[in-house]
This record gives sequence, C-alpha cells and structure tokens, in this order.
Amino acid sequence: MSLLRTLLVLSTLLAAPAFAQSLYQIEVLAFRQAQPLLASQPVSDAWADGAQAVRPDMEMTPMLVGEADRLNNPANGYQLLMQKSWKQAVSAEPASVSIGGGDLQDGHQPVELKLDLRKVNYIDAGVDLWVNHFADDGLLAASERLKQERRLRYKELNYFDHGSIGLLIRVSPL
Repeated sequence: MSLLRTLLVLSTLLAAPAFAQSLYQIEVLAFRQAQPLLASQPVSDAWADGAQAVRPDMEMTPMLVGEADRLNNPANGYQLLMQKSWKQAVSAEPASVSIGGGDLQDGHQPVELKLDLRKVNYIDAGVDLWVNHFADDGLLAASERLKQERRLRYKELNYFDHGSIGLLIRVSPL
C-alpha cells in the first residue's frame, strides 16, 4: 500500500506543472498596410466582452523596436498604429485581455484589441482588432476589423492579415 501511495503522490507532482500557468511576454504591433476597408458596422461598446484590461503593472518595455521603426516609415508603405508589450500568465483555461492605443474619444480609442490566449501544447490565439475612425465632431464614424484565430509560434513574429490592417504578435516565455 505504501508503494501505491508513493506512486500516486509522484504522478500528481509530475503532472502538476503541465496544468500550471506559464508567464509570457506578449508584444503586439498593429499597423496600416493599405487604404481603409471599413467593417459593415462600427465597433460596439462591448468590444472587450469581459476581457481583463492590461494594467500598467503588466506592461513591459517593447523589444520589437526595429520592426516598429520599419512599420512607422511611410516610405515602406506602412503606418504603425499601436505597439504594446506586457506580461501575462497563459494556461489551458482561455485568458482574454484587452488593450487600446490612442486618446479616448466617444468611449473608444483609435485602436482596440481583444486577445484570447490558451496554452495546451501550443499557444492558440484569437485576435479581435478594431481600428476606429472618428468624425470631425469626435463621434465614432466607422471601424475596420481584423478577427482571426491561429496557433502561435514561440519567439517568432506571427502575422495576422487583413486587407487594410495587419497585426504582428510575438510570444516569449519569461
């Protein structure tokens, strides 16, 4: 009986790390790559749908500085819209975060991103990126939307494509 108990305890201890959360640095670069292709409807007020907002204590120094510089060079045909980096725990339970870029107008920022991450053997991501356009009076007039799901490669740039906007994501273990 003692041997069986020991084996059960050992198997529990060895299996526990597989279910534990792992901490990652997440970095995103949202950019314009063509003339706007507007969504059929502007972003709703519930765009974040219960996602946890990235808090200031989660933010990290961006590492993709060279990539951001290339995307912010009009000669290359791109315009950097947002660059954000933060630390986040990821586990088998889906975790949703929301983050925005730019000044708040009419209850929205010019760039709003909801990112769903889940890790089993790989990290799977669901991206819901909105680029909002405001009228001269400051009211929300229209939005562009990039919504995709994909398996991410660690420590590599993962590219999400839309006709007029794009998103680069890099996930690195901490």
